[in-house]
Amino acid sequence: MKIGKYISELLYDHDSIILPGFGEFYTQYNPARFVQEEGRIEAPSKTVAFNPDKKYGETPLVAHLCEQQQMHEEQVSKYLTDYVAEVSELMANGKKVELEKIGIFSLGQDGAINFDPDIAVNYLDETSGLGAVSAPPQKLPEQPLPADKPEKADEAEYLSAVEPTAADMNNQETHHKHEEFIMEQEQEQKRTLPPALRWIAFTVVPILVIIIILAINYQYFFSCTRQPKPVETTVVAPVEPSPEEVTDQQVASQEPTAEAVREEQQQPPTVDPEVEPPKPEPGRKVYFIVVGSFPEEATAKELALNLRKQGAPLASVFMTTGFNYHRVCYGYYYDLNEAEALLDSVKEQVNPDAYILHR
Repeated sequence: MKIGKYISELLYDHDSIILPGFGEFYTQYNPARFVQEEGRIEAPSKTVAFNPDKKYGETPLVAHLCEQQQMHEEQVSKYLTDYVAEVSELMANGKKVELEKIGIFSLGQDGAINFDPDIAVNYLDETSGLGAVSAPPQKLPEQPLPADKPEKADEAEYLSAVEPTAADMNNQETHHKHEEFIMEQEQEQKRTLPPALRWIAFTVVPILVIIIILAINYQYFFSCTRQPKPVETTVVAPVEPSPEEVTDQQVASQEPTAEAVREEQQQPPTVDPEVEPPKPEPGRKVYFIVVGSFPEEATAKELALNLRKQGAPLASVFMTTGFNYHRVCYGYYYDLNEAEALLDSVKEQVNPDAYILHR
């Protein structure tokens, strides 16, 4: 599990993310600055910083991992504890630990944690993708031209004073590049919709489309179906059967009817609980009723076998999580309504913490 990647994702929407037992990650604003030695301007940015003193507190990291990894909160907390212990042991052995999109950690000689942030990640959305630009050239003072051309002896000096130097040409080229960059930024701002228009495009327009669809299909969604008229039937007085017909009816009642034979054939065959049930059909949406998750595979298989003996023919160990926990399902279903209808009974009879897993 790439903890650094998840922390980096959360830093775009949160100012502070705490890795329990390790420290706090937060973003700090870096204003635009002029690098005089290189003659360029760096855009403002937000980079990650680390505070090792704040190890505990409220953090969205646990809930985010539960959602992304389909895990319980207790499992995520245990994994983070083991992860922090492993990182601390590596640093104690003199090794450097890298968190993806966050930076590199190591221990100094004084035992303090050294952090080298990944400055390639910019958490400031307004300047995302905007790199450094060269500074506009300074206008050079105009040199007065001599009134008269000097003698041939001074011709070389005269040409050097009148003709533009290579530095002047480089400054002009840099100035043109800066003007082109400003024009590109202005065109990009024109192509970007203002916040009000974006709100209308993503909120009001979909609502109007839904209203139009409902208006066009009003009769289909809201009309009442008419009840069919009752069919008039004629009552015929019963006729007394003859003795021969009574005998034939008694013989026919003793023989099994075609419908009875069909019902007997449609009865499901007896399922051997010792045999693993078939897997779901590949490519179909499946809903599992999960009743347990165990680190030992033998415990999970024993629970699945007991459930099949108690009348759950589809009970099985159906998957292994990223933490090597073996999940047991009461059964799988292709209809969500069928799974939800059975969930309350499973919670009452098997495990009150049972839930439906969509796959």
